[in-house]
Formats: sequence, structure tokens, C-alpha cells
Amino acid sequence: MIFDFLSYFFSFMLMDLFVTNFVTNMGVYFLMHFFHNCIVSYHTLENVYHVFSSCNGSELLSKQVVPLIYAFHVYHIFRYLEYFRADDWYHHIFSMAVAVPLTFAYFDQEDLLGMCFFFTTGLPGGINYLLLFLSKNN
Repeated sequence: MIFDFLSYFFSFMLMDLFVTNFVTNMGVYFLMHFFHNCIVSYHTLENVYHVFSSCNGSELLSKQVVPLIYAFHVYHIFRYLEYFRADDWYHHIFSMAVAVPLTFAYFDQEDLLGMCFFFTTGLPGGINYLLLFLSKNN
């Protein structure tokens, strides 16, 4: 799990530096969110299908999802620390120290947990972030 976390963290840092230096520096924050949300969506789509199709059995949550979510939040803190406002700190502290751990404590069905991650950090937000990035870059 630590290896996955570090892999994602450094991948986000390198992608951010590459896009900022060689592509555009407009809306990189939004583009990075889009990439993150696409990966979360990919890893949780099967859980969503399982919940809505009422399949028997339980589809396990991919072991990539939680390190991915934590790595992205830590990447945000390291990369955008100078721009953080009070609401950013509340979001990051609440997400990492309260919301995700409590979700694991009270969700015994990994399908439902995966579905929650799909809708809270996956596809809907990913679409929104892609549109914000495109808007910033005309």
C-alpha cells in the first residue's frame, strides 16, 4: 500500500511538472483532478455495475483506490501549499483524517464503498474538471 501511495504521489508530481513546463500552465490543477478522477472511475466502475445490477456476491474494492485518493490529496498539499485557503485545509484534513477512515469503518460492503468513491471522486467530478480545464484553455 505504501509503494502504491508513493508511486501515485510521484506520478502526480511528475505529470504536473511535465504539463506545466511543456504543455500549458493554465488550469493544470483541473487537468490533474481529471486524471485522478479517471483512474478512480476505472478502478470502481465494476463496483458500480455490481451494485446497480444486484449481482450476487460482493465485488471487492480495488486495492489501488485508497492509496490513489490519499496520494492525490498529499500531492495537492505539496504542490499547491502556497495557494491553500482555509476551505482547502478543511477539505483535505476532513477527507484524509475523518471521511475516508470512517467510511471504511462503517461500510462492510466493498461494492457500496467503491460506488461511493466512483460518485464522490470519480466520473461526475472528472467531467466537471475536464470542462474547467478546457474553459481555462479556450
